[in-house]
Amino acid sequence: MLILGTSTKDVEKVLVRQSGGSVPSLGEQAAFASNAKVFRDASTYAWIHLKPIIDTFTKNDTKADKAGLGLTSEKMLSAAGITGLQTLAFTLNDSPDGLLAQLQLNVPEANRKGLLKILSYEAKDAGPLPFVPADAVKFTRWRLDLQKAWNTFENMMGEINPQFAGGIKMMLDLAGKDKDPDFDLRKSLIANLGDDIISYQKTARGQTLADLSSPPSVTMISSPKAETLAASIRSLTAFLPQAAKIKEREFLGRKIYSMNLPSTPAPGQPQQKNRVLSYAASGGYVVFSSDTATLEEYLRGNTPSSLKDAPGLADAAQKIGGMGTGLFGYENQAETMRATLETLKKDSGTLGSLLKSPLSQGGEEGDSKLKEWVDFNLLPSFDRISKYFYFTVWGGSVTSDGLSVKMFAPTPPQLKK
Repeated sequence: MLILGTSTKDVEKVLVRQSGGSVPSLGEQAAFASNAKVFRDASTYAWIHLKPIIDTFTKNDTKADKAGLGLTSEKMLSAAGITGLQTLAFTLNDSPDGLLAQLQLNVPEANRKGLLKILSYEAKDAGPLPFVPADAVKFTRWRLDLQKAWNTFENMMGEINPQFAGGIKMMLDLAGKDKDPDFDLRKSLIANLGDDIISYQKTARGQTLADLSSPPSVTMISSPKAETLAASIRSLTAFLPQAAKIKEREFLGRKIYSMNLPSTPAPGQPQQKNRVLSYAASGGYVVFSSDTATLEEYLRGNTPSSLKDAPGLADAAQKIGGMGTGLFGYENQAETMRATLETLKKDSGTLGSLLKSPLSQGGEEGDSKLKEWVDFNLLPSFDRISKYFYFTVWGGSVTSDGLSVKMFAPTPPQLKK
């Protein structure tokens, strides 16, 4: 072995251990052993002992902030649950079937609070529902209980500073009162949040960077009273920097709410028209989309084929523990890479202007130098490299020991021998 180190003493300990000495090894430490199971078949793994790092940081930074709120790093990290973290482990396992990656965060259930408690969710079905179209290129479903998450967030803010919790309570109490004195945002909105968040995305409609950055997509939040939840969201506009006007219209017997979203153009690009966010209640969900056609397509309910029946999806999901762990995601990398490549080749001038500032000094000479560095027209056609792209699935699970996320990329069929 070639042994490299920044500490002579540490290198000597390795040599003593190799020669049969009794120096304790990392593998004998309980914190490391807790991740031994995930390391067993891994071709590559990394491990971080988080607890002593966090403890050292909080002990060395105990001064209150200058605002006089009595906040310290230890207090904030404790309220957020960060001080409960034990270890972090990452593994990779490459096999003929594909590449499996796993990230595991060890934090005992009894120590979870704040953000880590918010991120905890139950093991429920998170697979694609029949209405998710087969041409979706990205899909995510998270069975997070939003009511519990909100209550945990309020408790966390109160633990950090009671003034924060008081401010949140005041905003909730006043929301919507200007139009209806009897309106209660907690009862109308928070109490009607469900435990299912679904989003899916389709291929960009055009081949410009603007199209690629905002493809047609849908985000859905479940609710026991979806119509009431949709109507109460109007009150949230009071918290926006500029009061947004919400328009209403009827579509197939459902009410669609729409509001303008301000847009910020990329450097050197002209001001674009404001996008419109629309949402409606349907099928036990409040459905949001910034693409009107995609929202109306969902409301029509005509899904000729569903993502859940995609070839190879069910088998790939088994590699990450199935779709019943409460968090599941999918990406058709063949289609997302195709759209990206075609856009880079067709809209290379726009992207070149974005790169001009950091990579060139301006002028014709600078533009010529930039093209020597970056010329997207030289990229191959996607058909020539399509055999290297397929799809990936990923999922998360929460156990008594901690939180885990797995990702599996099946080997593309054309690369299998």
